[in-house]
Amino acid sequence: MLDSSKIMTTRHSMIFSHAIPGLARLSGLFCASSRAVVAILLGTTMLSNVAWSQSSPAMSGTSPTPRATSPMVAPEITRTIELIELKRFGEAKLAIAKALESKPRDPQWRFLDGLVLAETGQDRPAIDVFEAIAEEFPELAEPYNNLAVLYLRCNEPQRARQALERAIANRPGYALAYENLGDLHASLALEAYEKGLGARGTSPFLSAKRSHLRSLPKPAAFGLQNTPPPRSKQ
Repeated sequence: MLDSSKIMTTRHSMIFSHAIPGLARLSGLFCASSRAVVAILLGTTMLSNVAWSQSSPAMSGTSPTPRATSPMVAPEITRTIELIELKRFGEAKLAIAKALESKPRDPQWRFLDGLVLAETGQDRPAIDVFEAIAEEFPELAEPYNNLAVLYLRCNEPQRARQALERAIANRPGYALAYENLGDLHASLALEAYEKGLGARGTSPFLSAKRSHLRSLPKPAAFGLQNTPPPRSKQ
């Protein structure tokens, strides 16, 4: 069974250990500019390592929601997102219900309705909400990302993979969906390696591959998208 809280992070880059000495040899000709380039390279590596190491706590029922902003999100929706982040779910539900009374098809408010359900552990009702949004607004990416997280909680990794691929197809620059998809593939690979170690004729490289994945920094939970998609035409 796939544990959706155990996710691998992205790969470390090893090119700088070779690039930096070559840059340093140019310092006699371009001293100032060479130091600047080296500093940029080092800074990039350090930032990458910090991003890897500062992972969130593992999922334990609900997953953390990354903070995001959009010029197409109305102030009242932003306030409701803040209520959800503060776990003031009762107040958030009231705001969502009031908005849906006058705008029952609005994908942004429906998205927040599904988010509250997901954050309070009501996975199946949340799936119903996001699936309905995805069916009515198939061009949106965000509902598919959240569906993937919820499918994983229900131990449906293949449906999660398909949902993430659809999210990326809808929005090729969707970083959160790419990260979740990469983490999913890494988790599935680790699970396959562990099962393979119990089979006959095990490859001598299998244990090393599993150890490599296990040695990566402890990953964060799969990320729910907390900001609703851009407003669609009704």
